[in-house]
Amino acid sequence: ATAAATVSRYAGAAQAAGLRPFEVPRAVALEPAAWTPEGGLMTPTFKLKRPALAARYGAAVAGLYAGIQESVRGL
Repeated sequence: ATAAATVSRYAGAAQAAGLRPFEVPRAVALEPAAWTPEGGLMTPTFKLKRPALAARYGAAVAGLYAGIQESVRGL
């Protein structure tokens, strides 16, 4: 699945559930690899390692927010 298809599917499900627009994701980043303790993003007790996640995905998350802000300005 693509990110656009995933967002579209979420939007449809959110509308069917009666969610308000601010409750619906506008953008997603798909990660093909599972988060596991062996990958360094989780502890052995499956807690998230937030600093490692921020280091690995910080730029991608910032890019998602930038894209959303651009689309809002274009409305």
